[in-house]
Amino acid sequence: MWDSTISDLKDPISPDLVREFAEGTLTRPVPQSFLETIVEENLKVPARVWRATFEGLLEDDSLEELHKITAPTLIVWGDQDAILPRSDQETLAAAIPGSRLLDYPGAGHAFYWEDPGRVASDLAFFVAELETRNHPSKSEGRGNRMSVERNKNTFRRYIEEVWKDENLDIANEVFAERYLSHQSDGTTLERGPEDVKKFVQEYRTAFSDIEDIVEDMIGEGDRVVTRWTLRVTHTGDFRGIPATGKRITITGIGIFRFSEEGKVVESWDSLDQLGMLRQLGVKHLS
Repeated sequence: MWDSTISDLKDPISPDLVREFAEGTLTRPVPQSFLETIVEENLKVPARVWRATFEGLLEDDSLEELHKITAPTLIVWGDQDAILPRSDQETLAAAIPGSRLLDYPGAGHAFYWEDPGRVASDLAFFVAELETRNHPSKSEGRGNRMSVERNKNTFRRYIEEVWKDENLDIANEVFAERYLSHQSDGTTLERGPEDVKKFVQEYRTAFSDIEDIVEDMIGEGDRVVTRWTLRVTHTGDFRGIPATGKRITITGIGIFRFSEEGKVVESWDSLDQLGMLRQLGVKHLS
């Protein structure tokens, strides 16, 4: 990109170039309004700054200096990063004493745009862990906070990796072998990871172009509450309803209760099934 585009870049910079560059750092959709804001802000940067920035990155060779970093360091990398390979991250981790490398499955170079909530949660957990290690006499309250952040991160993994990436085996890490699932109709079922996998597969078989958005996430004690929005296209049979090709929106709230080991042992789920069926064109509901 340097030889073909950036080295000869001149003002005014093309919005199409900036948009292409920004989109190239993503593997997951972000709100269009957010992307346009990024483009607008980058267009304010003159061509000479773009050239100098890229040239500096290409010429930088600070590997010999990394051992001087003594502060606790968390290295985060999206495993679908098309710009920086994993080998670069492993080199950083090996060169910075005591650093930790955290992979985000399915995320691109700009993982902080794609999943800012997870980034914030992981950073909070990292800081809380450091506080507990450095101030053990004050660790009880921080330990509870760490557990809450851990549980929120686990819930986020369920959304990101099980639902979005269809990595169903992650369900084994999220849910206890048997857990109680409270349904919106008042019934309670005993379920396990295999039931979660079947449920996710049912939806992913019937719906495509899945956009799963966490609107709010609140953690307290051993519970995490999430308000979510699911946007999907109905492209397959769903419980006897033939594919309609309609783009629909489903909303709901879920509560997970976690064990001390960090696995879900009880859940409460409520989603707008009536609204979903109406969007699918079901006119007679029994």
